[in-house]
Amino acid sequence: RYMLLWGKIKDYIVFGFPIFVSSFLKVLLYSVDRLMIAKMLGMVPLGYYSIAIMSRSYTVGVSKSFASVISPYFIEDYGKTEDMSYTRKYVLTYTEIIACIMAVVLGFVYIAFPVFVDYVIPRFHPGLNAMKAMLFSTFFMIVSGLWENLLVVKSKQIILVITSMSAIIMNIILNYIAIKMHFGSVGVATASAFTTFLVFIIFSITGMHYLENLKGLILFFVRVLSPLILIVIEILLIEHFICFANPIL
Repeated sequence: RYMLLWGKIKDYIVFGFPIFVSSFLKVLLYSVDRLMIAKMLGMVPLGYYSIAIMSRSYTVGVSKSFASVISPYFIEDYGKTEDMSYTRKYVLTYTEIIACIMAVVLGFVYIAFPVFVDYVIPRFHPGLNAMKAMLFSTFFMIVSGLWENLLVVKSKQIILVITSMSAIIMNIILNYIAIKMHFGSVGVATASAFTTFLVFIIFSITGMHYLENLKGLILFFVRVLSPLILIVIEILLIEHFICFANPIL
């Protein structure tokens, strides 16, 4: 016979409502840049900025296909034992691997996407610089994924809520400053990337409390950030020493 277990429903609400709030705040966090551009710069710059949003959507979609495979195993193993040593390999190893993969993917997007815009939608060329800055934000969004899952399984959803609220406020302030200093949509994308980087740092430090010591945290940051730094250096060297016939590149 169907029954409602009101005691369980209360527990589900207490556990799930912060996750719902956090998810809503995360959507708002990644929409602040568009709202600020539309309000303070106008609809034309927002249209150019859609190129940056498009590149982010494609690359985040690629990463979600990996996360959808890993997350169920991660949650299942922790649910069986509640021993973080069993889930360590999923969080740390996955994040380090996805950092290497996405650094290469983002490097390819940085080089190839302007060619696509040049030949398919050349009128959107003014949005390319914002797109390049947005790639950093995309990287840190992706490598933060499993840390959010880890905080949820440890019943630390309130950290997600507080961090997301703080990030929204910071993003609004930084975007406002960037626009007032006439950095335009590129400044907005850069400010958003910096905010996303801080969110990644906070989630990593909080989550590492359950997995590693300070030395392990430092080594983790080195392993995750090194691929991105190497790709950036390679791109800068390519742009400095190679003269492309196509001025967009």
